[in-house]
Amino acid sequence: MKFSKTTQNVCKYFEECTDKSATDGVQYFGDTKRTACERILWLLIWIISVIVCTIFLVQTYEKWDRSPVFVTIGAGQMPIQDISFPAVTICPKTKYNRDLFTHSDVMYKSYADQVNLTESEKLELEYMMMVCKRDSKNNSRYHKYYDTNMLHFLNKVKPNVNETFRKCRFAGVEKSCDKVFTPIFTKTGVCYTFNILDHEELFTEDVPRFEDFYTTRKSVCFNQPYSKKCKNVYPKRATSSGNAAGFSVELVASAKDLDFKCVNPIQGYKIILHDPADIPTWSHDYFLLPLNMALMASVTPEVITTELDLKSYPPNKRQCYFDEEKVLTKLKHYSQSNCEAECLIQLMEHDTQCTDFYFPRTNLSDKICGMGSLEAVEFFEKRLINTILDPDDVEFFNRIDLENAKEHCNCLPSCSSVDYSTETTQSHYFWEGMTNSDNNSSYRSVLAVFFKEGQYIPLQRKEMFGAMDFIAYSGGLLGLFIGGSFMSLVELVYFLTLRIVCNIKMFGKEFWHGNKD
Repeated sequence: MKFSKTTQNVCKYFEECTDKSATDGVQYFGDTKRTACERILWLLIWIISVIVCTIFLVQTYEKWDRSPVFVTIGAGQMPIQDISFPAVTICPKTKYNRDLFTHSDVMYKSYADQVNLTESEKLELEYMMMVCKRDSKNNSRYHKYYDTNMLHFLNKVKPNVNETFRKCRFAGVEKSCDKVFTPIFTKTGVCYTFNILDHEELFTEDVPRFEDFYTTRKSVCFNQPYSKKCKNVYPKRATSSGNAAGFSVELVASAKDLDFKCVNPIQGYKIILHDPADIPTWSHDYFLLPLNMALMASVTPEVITTELDLKSYPPNKRQCYFDEEKVLTKLKHYSQSNCEAECLIQLMEHDTQCTDFYFPRTNLSDKICGMGSLEAVEFFEKRLINTILDPDDVEFFNRIDLENAKEHCNCLPSCSSVDYSTETTQSHYFWEGMTNSDNNSSYRSVLAVFFKEGQYIPLQRKEMFGAMDFIAYSGGLLGLFIGGSFMSLVELVYFLTLRIVCNIKMFGKEFWHGNKD
């Protein structure tokens, strides 16, 4: 069979390319001196090897692209002096001082004849209903919005700090409890927090301070490793493990202030341990301290850091934000819980033109969501708790703008975070034996918080493998299956371009395969 000149050139050039190729097996199926059976067999083997190698390369790339980051144990143990002692937020189930307000009396009066309630009593009852048992049904008869009078009322009737907290000690040093605790607002009303950042360092300049809430001292060496140069550090740090180096407080509840119509029968205190730069929200774990009980909380810090090399990856790939990557509008320090709080604020303002009373506001005159808005408030709270960006949540996306939700609610963890894992033990607190009193008019409890160990083992986000690692891994697969390398690729490009051009110059267009014979 006689072939055209072009076909002859292609066949001869292909034979030369395969003969000189450094890739394993290629020279066999290009050798015209061998039988067709041998050449076809080697061609099939080579094609199968290329297919298998390609599958492995694609799987490796997808794994690298999908999860380029892994979390591993850091290098050795670190002293607990390097991290802050947790902020301790205590929320009494007793919501108010009964000498200043009696919720059950006003409520019974409203049941008997609501017409006889004064406007002030009606409004104060609504205020207290916001921190007592909530009922989101049939609230159309209540006010939709409140003003700052609600905050002033809750502040006025809150339990007295020096009557509620006694014997406040940290590292064995006792201080006046009103110097140790600062009042804050949470969903359950007024709570008190130890070791939290001051208002100016917790919130942005746009958020005004309300009364003495979130008022503490300025931070010193916050988020810096332990150093002898840092004296009188704040937020406070524990120098060692154990109860003697931790925080303890005695809590007192007056029997007359217990109101079972306001809260459920489980009386006592809700305790939240959190980062000093976070505002306590529903996303934080909490535990209960019952009345007349002593509770010991041993804390194990869970510290995660991230290599700076991972900044080259987008946040969704590394699954965390560096501080400068996502700026919050009302809170200075980024964390997942702070981001979720801002998300809820933005969505509520967008839909209801108000925010819940315990959230920061740009102006104190901004509307507070009242009992009449409770159904809408709980709608967003439930959606946020159940992952607000569920693409199948048609009800939610029909109600709120998608881009707004994506912008404010993509709350990944912080690339540098500290969580406080807690183990608790408790026993009865027989305080009457210490006071020689049979007084049944009050209840006392004791809380002790301390680090379980003097060291902690940090975790670190690291790059699973970078671009060079992927190239090296790919080279290994190519070498294993077809004996290929980077030079094999250069060789292929050379035979398809430069060698043909040079052959044409040397032998003419008629013999571009490179041999006139």
